[in-house]
Amino acid sequence: MNIIATTGMVLLLVLAGCVPGTGQASEINSFEECVAAGNPVMESYPEQCRANGKTFVRDVSSETPANVPVPPAVEAARSYAMEQTGAEKDDTIILEAHEREWTDSCLGLGGPAESCLQAITPGYEVVVVANGIEFTLRTNEDGSAVREEIRKTDDGSMKLIANIPDTPAIVAARAYLVEKYNVDEEKFLTIDVQEKDWTDGCLGLGGPEESCLQAITPGYQITLTDMDYDYVVRTDLDGNSVREESRTEVENGILR
Repeated sequence: MNIIATTGMVLLLVLAGCVPGTGQASEINSFEECVAAGNPVMESYPEQCRANGKTFVRDVSSETPANVPVPPAVEAARSYAMEQTGAEKDDTIILEAHEREWTDSCLGLGGPAESCLQAITPGYEVVVVANGIEFTLRTNEDGSAVREEIRKTDDGSMKLIANIPDTPAIVAARAYLVEKYNVDEEKFLTIDVQEKDWTDGCLGLGGPEESCLQAITPGYQITLTDMDYDYVVRTDLDGNSVREESRTEVENGILR
């Protein structure tokens, strides 16, 4: 009996040694495995799951799955990218969409001439790829307001865009560049507008043969881009006087 009992105990110990320890965590290598392990799914698009110090993202590398509901604001962002590039819906990919609270009704991207309601505005930050161009866009909650934050081309160049609404001075600056360089007007984006007090009627850019009124002239310093060049233009308040300050070729990489 003792021999049988001893043999049985040894067999149990051997079998017990073959069973993996329940305290050891299984390795997680994908979003699906992360969810299956009971980890919470973050509210974002694409959905994200975090486990063991790693973040796993649901694969949406092709078009957006039809069974994944997309908020109207995210669809509005996609439509904006389609309008900017002429892409069809099947040629656009929503890479990310996150809920945000913007500082004002202009989604934190208002220009100096805008009147923005200073109130927290719920919305989304959306990253969309259309025709090889990656857009980072801001929206309000229902998508009735969409503003462009960053545009990244397929060659790696990146632009920070304020998407500033037109004013008479901006329209005049753009028209000046269209006429001077024969560039399609629709290519121009307004990056920055700063109020300035120029030193004279020539906006501080008069030539040696010019006679400039020596009086402070209020106006603007306006920066525009056509994705090939950045242009800095000076104007008076209403855009009746326009002068080019600089033209700089855009290089690949992060510019701003």
